[in-house]
Amino acid sequence: MVDWNEDGKKDLITGGYDGRVRIFLNTGADSAPVFDGYTLLQVGGIEFRCTKFSFPGVVDWNNDGKKDVFCGEQSGKVNLLINEGSNSAPLFNSQSYVKEGLIDLKVPFRSNPVVADWNGDGKKDLLIGDDSGNIYYYENRGTDAVPLFIGRELMEAGGQIIDTDTSARPDVADWDGDGILDIVCGQDVVTPTSQPAKVLFFHALGPLSLGRNSISVGGGGTIDVHLAAGISNGGRFYLIAGSLSGSAPGTLLPGGIVTIPLNRDWFTDFLLARLNTHPFTGFWGTLGPDGSESAFLNAPVLNAGWVGTTMHLAFATANPWDYSSNAAAIEFVP
Repeated sequence: MVDWNEDGKKDLITGGYDGRVRIFLNTGADSAPVFDGYTLLQVGGIEFRCTKFSFPGVVDWNNDGKKDVFCGEQSGKVNLLINEGSNSAPLFNSQSYVKEGLIDLKVPFRSNPVVADWNGDGKKDLLIGDDSGNIYYYENRGTDAVPLFIGRELMEAGGQIIDTDTSARPDVADWDGDGILDIVCGQDVVTPTSQPAKVLFFHALGPLSLGRNSISVGGGGTIDVHLAAGISNGGRFYLIAGSLSGSAPGTLLPGGIVTIPLNRDWFTDFLLARLNTHPFTGFWGTLGPDGSESAFLNAPVLNAGWVGTTMHLAFATANPWDYSSNAAAIEFVP
């Protein structure tokens, strides 16, 4: 859903087998939508139509504050329509394809794209499902306003390539509220056809993940903290930082290269003064050869005033400070 005409109400933009894109404007209320009979998306005053199985989405592709449209299709390419009108009255005069390097980006067959900042670097990336049931990840090597895609990788789950059997249709969301994007993926009717289609959920652990996301103030306990910065960061020093004041806009680390997604507050200083002492065990050290390491938060029993407070953790690599993980949240409960 998207507010297509900026009237404060949710509208619908949908694709279809015929390759066209339909816009259903909400003529009711935002809390009780009523949709009109639809209009067809136009490009240059002519009805837009791709090579069947249109799969559209809306994003501000070039960061000019206006909604643009990207659209998957049967060929495996991804259409890109840049809005030359206003945000409340989008106007599209030309159609192009998203590029991989200098050529049209293309998955094997029937692209189902979603745009998201998958690796948390502040730039839009692409995840694209295809008809074979795979999901391809294209990391943005350019800027957020001028995306550049060079190469791709197949998404994995549990060490195995994701295979939904047919017609992977992914979307992303922080499903469990741990600060890391997860994948929710639809599929077509699977083989054998007697089995119903499903919606699959893939829980992403991310560079920093937690054994659990809450601590009882009355009982305390230990939370396992797992770090995974990738083999390119193997053997490097790391620091786990913490904050009680949220995970945005974050703090620029020394050297001005990277921002750790935590606000600096009194708890940040409290933690830094007690690194690798109880209760913050292993919060400063060396990553293993594969870029992973474990730490432990051995939480003591606390007074009831901590209930409802949320602690945020993230880690960065030092000398120089040039890598930062996602932020993960721990809630204090009764």
